[in-house]
Parts: sequence; structure tokens; C-alpha cells
Amino acid sequence: MIVKDNKIAFVLSEDRPDFELGVRLAIASISFHAPDNLIRCHIPWANNDFQRWCDQFKNVELIMEKSKEANSWNCKPHAMIPLLEAGFEKVVWIDSDILVTNDPIAVFGKNNGN
Repeated sequence: MIVKDNKIAFVLSEDRPDFELGVRLAIASISFHAPDNLIRCHIPWANNDFQRWCDQFKNVELIMEKSKEANSWNCKPHAMIPLLEAGFEKVVWIDSDILVTNDPIAVFGKNNGN
């Protein structure tokens, strides 16, 4: 169960199937360090194997449709705004080639006005 009280969600998107390994590493590293926060992944190419792999993470929400309004270069607002509208106070974009190596809440959870 995702603890929405944290009010921080993480979002990533990848439309290139060749980058699956990086996506898996990003998801696993975020989930390891922030297991109670939502990770919404926009992955239109996700196959059955990738879906099953994502199912092991209680905090991963896999979106397999591409937004009609979003192109590869403008997908961020289309991925982030719905979470803000749903009540998350902070939505953090994580590039699909990023490894999270420590608790991201320690950085993004601070109320520093940014």
C-alpha cells in the first residue's frame, strides 16, 4: 500500500525500448530508497515480462498508454500535472537513466520553498 501521506510522488517516462535496463535500475533504486512513495512509470512499450517485473514493487504504477498530447520532448507536464491535481504536494521527475543511491525524501521532502 502506498502511503500518500508522504505527499511526494516520483515519475519517470521512457519511450525507447532499448533503454529497458536503465528503466529497471531506476525503478529498483527509487523503490529501494523510497518504498512508501508512489513511482509512476510511463512506459508505452512495456511487454508482459516488464509488467510482471514491475508487479514485485508495491509502489510502482505502470502506465502503458502514451498521452495524446505528449511527444517525447514534452511528456513531463503531462506525466506530472495529474499527480499534483490528485493531491501530491511534490512530484519529482527522475530521468530513466538515474540511479538513486540514498533516501530521496531527505532531499526532496525538505520544505525549502523550491
